[in-house]
Amino acid sequence: MDKEQLMNVLKVIKEERQSELNHIPREARNNILDFAQKENLIDGLTSTKDGLIGNPRITLKGIEYYEENKKTTKFYNTLKEARGWLPFF
Repeated sequence: MDKEQLMNVLKVIKEERQSELNHIPREARNNILDFAQKENLIDGLTSTKDGLIGNPRITLKGIEYYEENKKTTKFYNTLKEARGWLPFF
C-alpha cells in the first residue's frame, strides 16, 4: 500500500471531492478504499458492479491519521530539502 496514495484518497474524501476517485485505476482505488475501511479510516463504502465506491466518508480516526501523517510528510520533505543545502550530507 502506497502511503502517498492513501493520503491523497483521504484528502479527496475529507474535502468531499469523491468524483476524483474515478481517476484512479479501479484495482488500485478498490485496494486503497478497502484498506482504509478495514482500518476504520473511512466508512460508507458500498460494493457495486464496478467495485467499491458508494459514498465514502472520512471517520474521526481517518481525520486524525490524515492530519498526523500530513505533518510528518511535510517535516520529511523539509528535511529532504535542507539536506540539499548542506554540503556534508
